[in-house]
Amino acid sequence: AETLHLPDGVDDEAGALVEPFAVALHGVNAARLAPGERVLVMGGGPIGLACAAWARHFGARDVIVSDFVPARLALAEKLGATATIDAGKESVVGAYKRHAGQRPDVIFECVGVPGTQQLAMDYAPMGGRIVILGVCMAPDRIQPVKALTKELTVSYAYMYRRQEFE
Repeated sequence: AETLHLPDGVDDEAGALVEPFAVALHGVNAARLAPGERVLVMGGGPIGLACAAWARHFGARDVIVSDFVPARLALAEKLGATATIDAGKESVVGAYKRHAGQRPDVIFECVGVPGTQQLAMDYAPMGGRIVILGVCMAPDRIQPVKALTKELTVSYAYMYRRQEFE
């Protein structure tokens, strides 16, 4: 593998953000996000926050981040999320619809714990798109009939391509 050099003027702290932003860009590219679409980002960690930033960059209308951690939600708002949802205190779908008027067109699952893929399917509307970026290291169960009856597109995006990293 070839080493890539940080451009002059980019310090190591900012350079450390290249990897999560590359992963998130790969996910947003996998979603084929179109301007004006509505987005739900499940998980306000580094990948989720970077997904929210890219979604806004590419013209998503509503970019709403759900998480259980208030500090992550506050950071999501600082980084451009149009709204946040405390998943421990309110219904994610209900809160999303209150903010955006409908369910999200695209859901980025950036949590990676058992149950979150199923939640993404539950949250999605008919014909919705889900991109799984969360790396779940434990066995998980889903109900495929949910994805089938809603005719969902579920994609998995792992890491990034070199051009996304660059």
